[in-house]
Amino acid sequence: MRELELKLTGWKVLGTVLVSIDDKPVKCKKNRYGNLVCNYQTESDRANIRIYRLLDVGGFVWFLTQIFFFLITIYGIFDVHRKERCWVIDFEAEVELKDTNYMTLQCNYPRENGNAINVQTDTVCRELSNSFFLDRKAKKTLKWLKLTKFLLAVAITVIVVLVVVRSIVG
Repeated sequence: MRELELKLTGWKVLGTVLVSIDDKPVKCKKNRYGNLVCNYQTESDRANIRIYRLLDVGGFVWFLTQIFFFLITIYGIFDVHRKERCWVIDFEAEVELKDTNYMTLQCNYPRENGNAINVQTDTVCRELSNSFFLDRKAKKTLKWLKLTKFLLAVAITVIVVLVVVRSIVG
């Protein structure tokens, strides 16, 4: 039985990342330093590691949900504000395993055509893909969402002012 201990550092820059080894999702736990740690055991002498990030942005239902939360949180005042980055991470590597293997993957800050992850290991590691790319569709969707929220806020404000003025005058 071969064991792989995978440590992912710097992941908070990216948001939520998903880890899969040999096409199976792996549960990672935070250690006391805030790093994600995964322990994986296999009979195989190779392991395929894939790390990726799925964006929350996308789809018509997501768009309507965001508008709904914008309305019920009074123009988004009581909404949880988080900056959605439209960077997608694509990392895949094939590792040749010994009996016990330690691997540290350090996430870099997102930039166009930059390496997503620096690999530190004492085993043979072949990177199949290691890059960031900007999801242009998600960025466009976020722009439309901001515009819709602005127009909706203006429309609601105008309607409220008209109702108040009409009730005072009438």
